[in-house]
Amino acid sequence: MDANITVPPKAGHVRGVNGRNRFWATNLNLFDAILVMEYEKMLERAYMLLPKEALNKERFELPELESHIQGTKTVIKNFSGVVKKIKGAEKDLIKFLTNELAVPITFNEGQLLISGKFLSTQLNKVFQNYLGQYVLCHECKKPDTKIIDMHGVKVLKCDACGATHPVKRL
Repeated sequence: MDANITVPPKAGHVRGVNGRNRFWATNLNLFDAILVMEYEKMLERAYMLLPKEALNKERFELPELESHIQGTKTVIKNFSGVVKKIKGAEKDLIKFLTNELAVPITFNEGQLLISGKFLSTQLNKVFQNYLGQYVLCHECKKPDTKIIDMHGVKVLKCDACGATHPVKRL
């Protein structure tokens, strides 16, 4: 090819100068392209070796409160099951809901009785706030946490990543 003749550019190509000769090259040179291909192969092989459960991004699905209105009270039917699923303390969640909803709450036979009429969407929004503040890690968003007392301050400590985050007292 003559040194003065240039090939029109294609998408993803850039113009370069090699000494006196002009040429068109891709954004990645050959060595970089080989490295990318090798990386892709290694990544694919690593994914194949992983167990199928590990590929599931969410092993913890956020539970929802199932509620219905009965007269002037709202009943949360699955309260005990939800508390077991988030591995929390019933009294902490009851106290949080009492403070957020500003109504008296009683616990009876695995159900929660809330004085007042509340839609399921309202209750779940408050519950999601509780999960965000007292259950899920603020760094990695995993539920593997516990509330500990560190030098007189309540702290949410993550067992998965080791992060700590101060939390308000209930």
